[in-house]
Amino acid sequence: MMSGRERVLAVLRHGIPDRVPCYEVLVDPPMVEHVLGIADRNSSQLAPRQVVDLACRMGLDCVIAGLRFFRPVQAAFGGTPDPESLQPPAPAEQDAWLERCARIAELAHGEGLAAAAYNHGAFDVVYESLGFENFMLLLYDDLDYVERFTEHLYRYHFENTRKALATGIDFMLIGDDVAYGSGPFLDPDLFFRLWRDREARMIALVREAGLPCEYHSDGRVDWLVPHLADMGVDLVNPIEPYCNDIVDLKARFGHRIAFRGNVDVGGNLSSGTPESVYEETRDLVLKMKPGGGYVCSSSHSVSRAVRPENYLELVRAVRDFGGYAP
Repeated sequence: MMSGRERVLAVLRHGIPDRVPCYEVLVDPPMVEHVLGIADRNSSQLAPRQVVDLACRMGLDCVIAGLRFFRPVQAAFGGTPDPESLQPPAPAEQDAWLERCARIAELAHGEGLAAAAYNHGAFDVVYESLGFENFMLLLYDDLDYVERFTEHLYRYHFENTRKALATGIDFMLIGDDVAYGSGPFLDPDLFFRLWRDREARMIALVREAGLPCEYHSDGRVDWLVPHLADMGVDLVNPIEPYCNDIVDLKARFGHRIAFRGNVDVGGNLSSGTPESVYEETRDLVLKMKPGGGYVCSSSHSVSRAVRPENYLELVRAVRDFGGYAP
């Protein structure tokens, strides 16, 4: 039987594991309290030992360690401050999160789990900092300013990724929300002007270090998946079910890229019964597991809306139906 670490890496390296893996990026307080008895903390606020214990007790195969992001909302929201005047997090603060990541990786490996670092890419921190409406207006009023602002934040996150690759992690997860449920936020040509070359350089940095790369964007991603595959991304999540047909995506692109997610946080996980989650997960796993290339998880994270007893049935269904014949 494979360890969780071996199982996850098999999928990321386009092989077939002994069973479908299962992991999440963030676990919110209700599940943390249900499993560990710790109130009012999500997984990003836990000590490294607690994070790993949480994953072990939930039956997950991997632990994700967030980094210190550069998102200057207070200084930039609704305005146009000089980008170079915006100070990134202090090196000591950045290093503290990197040290936490290294400790989580060490402890995860001791339990047979995979470990990854989570960082932002070139796009969503920009509109989150400027404010979405302000960002959209600036694209037409002062595109040069948006490009300078984007580059300033990107330089920090690129360096953050470079440093994270030395922490002992197994792979890198880049989060960059770029789409509505109906498709991309922007005209594709404009979007790719701001995003593609920068994101490609960050992904190449990961691949040059010999590590796999996972990519996260909410929304409809069928238009994005082939570009991610061209850039060297190994797996994309969370493939929200209300706007993506994950079975079709795998049929079209599964020879190039793997998929994670698709169990709806807005459906059975939050408002259904344990039995309905078990059945939904069973059906999804049986459709997605042939040939490998799938990690089962929620369609976003284990949010506050998710009932702990329901999520644990997701994990049970993966164990019951996700195995591959030896």
